[in-house]
Amino acid sequence: AKSKEQVEVLTEHIETLMMQLKQQTSAKSAALKELSSASREIDLIKSRSAAMSKRNARKDALINDLRNESAALDSELQSMQAKYGELRLKVDWTRSQTTNTLKKKNEEIQHLQTKLEFLARKDRVLEGMNSSYEQKSKVINTHTGRKTVAIRRGVGFRGGYSP
Repeated sequence: AKSKEQVEVLTEHIETLMMQLKQQTSAKSAALKELSSASREIDLIKSRSAAMSKRNARKDALINDLRNESAALDSELQSMQAKYGELRLKVDWTRSQTTNTLKKKNEEIQHLQTKLEFLARKDRVLEGMNSSYEQKSKVINTHTGRKTVAIRRGVGFRGGYSP
């Protein structure tokens, strides 16, 4: 009886141990599955991280290139602004010189026009005098005995005159 009881207690104990062993085995299996899944997830995250690092490195290189190009363009812009300033000064100087020259030439033209008008008036007065003089100048030169018509034609008398 005692041995039957001991066998029963041992059987129950063995069954309990077997039950615990099955639970531990299933827990270990589940943990291994989770570990495997976590390992795959870690590998996936590592590959994504590496891809992102590569993309970031390319973007950083692009940003550096853009900064360098921007600096070059900024330098070129400053150079062009300086050239524009120089050209503007030259154009302003040329404009003022041209304005001064035009003023002087206009004054000279005005002076020449005034002189021309004066000469034209003088010429008209002389022509008026010449036409009245021509009408009175037909004379017979008695001093030389020749018939001479003295007509004034701008430079001298035609027919000669001897005193």
